[in-house]
Amino acid sequence: RDRAPHPENKWQHKTYPAQTEGADMSLGRKNFTVGNTTRFSVDYSDWLERGDTLVSGTAVMGVPAASDIVISSVSVAPSNRLYFWLSGGSLNEIFTIAVQITDSRGGVKNDVCQFIVVAP
Repeated sequence: RDRAPHPENKWQHKTYPAQTEGADMSLGRKNFTVGNTTRFSVDYSDWLERGDTLVSGTAVMGVPAASDIVISSVSVAPSNRLYFWLSGGSLNEIFTIAVQITDSRGGVKNDVCQFIVVAP
């Protein structure tokens, strides 16, 4: 079953008229609580053309890399969402996750998710 994460842990990817097609896009900043292991998602339904689906995706640490953050269980779902889990982190640390998806027509999309590590 494709159960969505808590609303604060997901992004809705939108294509805006001013956005260059295929350009990298910052999806915004989310808080990540120190000590938690949390699932995040990026919904690409609005970016995909009718009939397209996600076939693969990656999530990797951006530069500069945060050495104490662990990214795990990266997957794509039939609902056209990319999922990934984060754990670790140090209080007030700021880091980015670079995500990349490939669709069923071979289109590739790169985005960036930014996080700040906060206290519980």
